Amino acid sequence: MKTQIHKKFCQALAGLLFLAGFSILKAQYPVADFTFTVHANGSVDFTSVSTNTPANVSCNWNFGDGASTNSVQSTSHTYTAAGYYAALLTIWTPAGVLLDSVYKSIPVTAIAAGIHENEITSRDLLVYPNPVNSMLHISADLPGTSAAKARISDLSGKEITFIPELTGGGMQLDLSQYATGTYVLQVVSGQSVVTRKIVIARE
Repeated sequence: MKTQIHKKFCQALAGLLFLAGFSILKAQYPVADFTFTVHANGSVDFTSVSTNTPANVSCNWNFGDGASTNSVQSTSHTYTAAGYYAALLTIWTPAGVLLDSVYKSIPVTAIAAGIHENEITSRDLLVYPNPVNSMLHISADLPGTSAAKARISDLSGKEITFIPELTGGGMQLDLSQYATGTYVLQVVSGQSVVTRKIVIARE
């Protein structure tokens, strides 16, 4: 009887130690995060508040409008058009190993003086289905004969697809060749940049 009790006690203790060790490892894993402040002229201040990172961690900022910057904990960026932008922060080791990344939606409701409003807004862009299995439909309500450019990038900012001309009639895009996961669609028309997060999912 004592042997069985001792065996069960040891098993329970081993389980607790395993869970405690897992929690410690999880707590020490780098987690990307940032704060932002939007100003009335379209400029936004970004500050990395990532945790459990090495002292010499490298930060890569993608502002969601085609602009980016590297290796700074805090930075500022001025958007030239009102809209919602998917800003991405990725943190890397000095050896170039990706530690973590995080997206946040940046609402820019005002733009710098002297810059005109967009030809396309977030309400003008229709993307479906999302999540998508293979065929993605992109439709943009563009004025007159205007055309837009579009690109799809992965979470590291690497461009995987570029569409040189997107007309108001829309188009279908075959994404069956790409791996499942989260991607970013950016549609540019004149001074306007509209961003959508796309999820490729398959059963």
